[in-house]
Amino acid sequence: MPSKTAKSSGVIILGYFIWWAIQGAKILRDKFAERVKASGLDTPPPPFLPRTAFLEAVRAVKSRAHSNKVLIRNLKKNKDEHIFGLVDEQVDDQHLKLGYSHRANLQFNQQTGEISVSTPHRAFDLILEKYNENKLFINSYELRRWITKVLDQLGMVSVREKGGVYFVDVKHENKLEQLDALLSEFEGCELALVPQTDNEKTKKAIMKAFVADLKHKVEIFREQIADEKFTSQKGWERKLKQFKELREEVSFYAERLEFNGKDLDTDLKRLEREVRAKLTE
Repeated sequence: MPSKTAKSSGVIILGYFIWWAIQGAKILRDKFAERVKASGLDTPPPPFLPRTAFLEAVRAVKSRAHSNKVLIRNLKKNKDEHIFGLVDEQVDDQHLKLGYSHRANLQFNQQTGEISVSTPHRAFDLILEKYNENKLFINSYELRRWITKVLDQLGMVSVREKGGVYFVDVKHENKLEQLDALLSEFEGCELALVPQTDNEKTKKAIMKAFVADLKHKVEIFREQIADEKFTSQKGWERKLKQFKELREEVSFYAERLEFNGKDLDTDLKRLEREVRAKLTE
């Protein structure tokens, strides 16, 4: 496959703007795991998550079931189970009144990943079929999360406030080529790599995006620390590792984009001290 990167262009490249399209991608889990292993990428393929597969199946059937006079309603959720009610909708002969009959309960076991129904129902059959399909295939949600994780490990910068377009430095060009080659093997997957030349205007735009992105992360961390969201020692230690990685990113991008990252580094150091204090309490 011809490379989308700009290695042979002779132009000095700062990095790449990246986005992707996943249109009806249907990828076998085993096949994807095999291709990821062969690709040279370090990020393992997304694991099968029964709860995600179940909720995806419910969402898919829910949109179709309503047009067939079937309602699927959330009833109960805890660490052990998630229960939905299957309700039939009836219209009287004069088409003046609606009636609803709770026909069955759909139960998902959060521990075993098994689903069952209290009484046979056509909606359950459709959900079970979709759930079993999700066991075999990676869905679009999982694939998007996996791509984001790959790019996050390459120090991506979110160019748009709500995400969707990202910047990755040219030093990761080989990894981007590996990711592009991998996704191009699967129908419905397309990765856009748009080279950005090394000039003052580009640097300024990416610097603004990087600073805004990091400040947003810092605010989230500050709220998490204040709320003591991470109660275990491992949770706080993971947060320390994140601070270390972010400080390394600040150092790299401050030099690369030629801006003063001292204030950002100071904020991260302050948060790091707070977390270390939590570990000694």
